[in-house]
Amino acid sequence: ELVLASHASAALNGLARHSRDTEREAIRSAAVLGMGRLARASFEQSGAACPYFGKIAPALARALRDDASGVRTASASALSGLCAVSPEAVQAHLGAFVPALADVAVADKSKDARFYADRAVIGALMVADTEDGLVYAQSQLRAGGAANAARGRLSDVVLRRLKGMPDEETPVWGSLAADADDDDELVLGDN
Repeated sequence: ELVLASHASAALNGLARHSRDTEREAIRSAAVLGMGRLARASFEQSGAACPYFGKIAPALARALRDDASGVRTASASALSGLCAVSPEAVQAHLGAFVPALADVAVADKSKDARFYADRAVIGALMVADTEDGLVYAQSQLRAGGAANAARGRLSDVVLRRLKGMPDEETPVWGSLAADADDDDELVLGDN
């Protein structure tokens, strides 16, 4: 608690600066993931009163528009995790990131970025596979709602697709060691 209170602002400023590094995609991706982790720690400590997400949400939205798919994927992944862990804490900031998230979920060329963006939209707009599972999302997307700017992308057809998505765990990358299904011994030299 003390570490977060005394160092979070400096860490956030550094991460924000590195998230705009024009030459190194890996640095931008790491900074975006770091901002997500900082927000998550703050959510766990402060809940919906998180003092940092108001600054982090626009930075993550900007990263969703990055030219590099790895940065967009990192941002969508961070938002997906934040929306899953603390959906009530992100509600006050939907307008800051849902429009960019909708663009990624609907039209991004990267399958990974779309995967995480779909899950982030589901969490942020509290889409549920129940009879009234779209009520909250539709209220946020209609005129006057916090996420109204995303309405053009998140049509009722898209929302129904998201509503029907199976609850999948986030993919976990396996080991590079040889296993029973390994067919790349010669390429990796893991025989």
